[in-house]
Amino acid sequence: MPQKRIFIEGGFYFITCRTLQQHKIFCSDFVIKLFLEVLDYCRSKLHFVLLAFVVLPDHIHLLICPNERNTISDVIRHIKGRFARQYNLAVTEDEFLGYQKRNKQLTAVAEEFILGDQQEEFILGDQQQPEDNTIWQKSFYDRIICSEQQFENIVNYIDYNAVKHGLVKNPEDWLYSSYQNRYNTGKAIISID
Repeated sequence: MPQKRIFIEGGFYFITCRTLQQHKIFCSDFVIKLFLEVLDYCRSKLHFVLLAFVVLPDHIHLLICPNERNTISDVIRHIKGRFARQYNLAVTEDEFLGYQKRNKQLTAVAEEFILGDQQEEFILGDQQQPEDNTIWQKSFYDRIICSEQQFENIVNYIDYNAVKHGLVKNPEDWLYSSYQNRYNTGKAIISID
């Protein structure tokens, strides 16, 4: 049975989407940038407001405001679905594996940057690749932001999430979050509203 969600026109939603069985899919620059391209594409098509984001190895956080034509469920369904199709297409066509083979040095640098001290091995096709090409857990977690203080707390939580997970010591060192936009570091990959 689908989960019932409250839709508040003009409401801000804090979203968490996890990968299936917490597979660490977002562990290379290629995959993370693919997700961010999908996020940016969906924003342009569905006209939602993106206020904050962070991409971590096994989950993402978003702070968004959907428009009156698309509920929060519509927005997340489109983001997750489009990313899963793009990711599986890249894997099926061996584009991603070819990217890794052609760019071993770049991949090693990206993995070191992303993982910091954890130094785990992330190779697509190993245990990190879901067996049936399912990328995401079925649903997602959402919370409606009810106050300005809660909004500020969520933005800070998102911006500092990579630090919380021990991926970096300083939030400016994590390229895959809206921290880069908010503090004008010059390293932003996509824009926020």
